[in-house]
Amino acid sequence: MRRIHVVSAIALGLAVAGGCSSRAGSTEGSHDGDGGGEPQDAASSDGAGSGDSASTPYDQFQVHNLDVVNTYRATLNIAPLVLDQQMCAFALAGSQELSMDHTPHEHFINAYDDGSILSYGFGDMLAENQGDPNGWTLLALNPTTNELDQIDATLKYMFDEGPGTDDGGQEHDHYVNMMNPVYTRLGVGLLEVAGRLYLTNDFSD
Repeated sequence: MRRIHVVSAIALGLAVAGGCSSRAGSTEGSHDGDGGGEPQDAASSDGAGSGDSASTPYDQFQVHNLDVVNTYRATLNIAPLVLDQQMCAFALAGSQELSMDHTPHEHFINAYDDGSILSYGFGDMLAENQGDPNGWTLLALNPTTNELDQIDATLKYMFDEGPGTDDGGQEHDHYVNMMNPVYTRLGVGLLEVAGRLYLTNDFSD
């Protein structure tokens, strides 16, 4: 029988976020792999990163998100993740839903419960991190700078939780998901609404 573990949202400063992990036995400013402009041609859905010279279906913000996560993983010599196109589509849908209902992981839980999550390429191990359910606050007037800064701030918040436990004995799942060596693939869904960033990162083996 499948089990799913959901962590309640935790408020700290401007960020509110919750981590969700499991083991299986307004669309304004959305980034769905086309960079918000002309589509990029790609033959592969994996391997995007700052070192790739080949064109990919991912925009600069998704690649930046991947690079930041992998930089944190490298601090413990954990193998880097690669982007997965199907998981990115699922993550974008999660950010779109979060921008409307402001309920962390609702789409992840529902898709897991009805089995539809399997159609997005997830493996046996899967987890999700989402940023502030009300969107990360505006950080810069330039839209590109703003989104890059928001990605950095959201992921730093998650990493800075560290691996410890809170007073209730729960693991800090954002950090655990980011740093789990079992995961090899990442889905990144980013949505800007009125300058606020909705971020979803999905992980799988």
